[in-house]
Amino acid sequence: MQELYLQLQGLKRSDKYCLLLIFSLLFCFLVKIFAIDVLQNKIAATEALLRQEEQRLTAYQNFAAANSNYGAFLAEQQIAKQKAYQIIPQHVTAAELIREYTALAAKHNLRIESIKPVTDAKQAKTNYEALTFKISARGNFYKTAAFLDELQNGERLVSVSNVVLERAAEGANGEVLLTADLTAYALK
Repeated sequence: MQELYLQLQGLKRSDKYCLLLIFSLLFCFLVKIFAIDVLQNKIAATEALLRQEEQRLTAYQNFAAANSNYGAFLAEQQIAKQKAYQIIPQHVTAAELIREYTALAAKHNLRIESIKPVTDAKQAKTNYEALTFKISARGNFYKTAAFLDELQNGERLVSVSNVVLERAAEGANGEVLLTADLTAYALK
């Protein structure tokens, strides 16, 4: 260490200033790497978080402006809730569904030959209940198609599956025999 000190003593004044300049540049570079860059990264992350929060605030403000009359908003939500319960009611019985299916078939001049409940032993643990019926009906092809269309696009959520349309017996004047599984849903 003493040798280094003696060598530094023997340097010219301009060489000493050059070394001082080199060490000060090295020090500045280290400060930039270990202090300024870290702070700039933190600032960028904070600015990104701030932009996200500003977007959330804007969304809340837009929601509040659109729903400034909370009573009207609440009434609108109640209507939406009632419509949702029409699509998927809180409770539905087999008798209710059979009445609905029979009335709809009569509206389309279809003769119901049978409606049988289908039990699903592997019904998963869900928040809804599924009631499936196997229906057999006879009638005009177009009225049968209208029946299925109205059934699927009605107020209640009904899934139609395993649809089979067969030509009815000879001399039935264009009639078809419909066999399908109808599944209606209700909340548990």
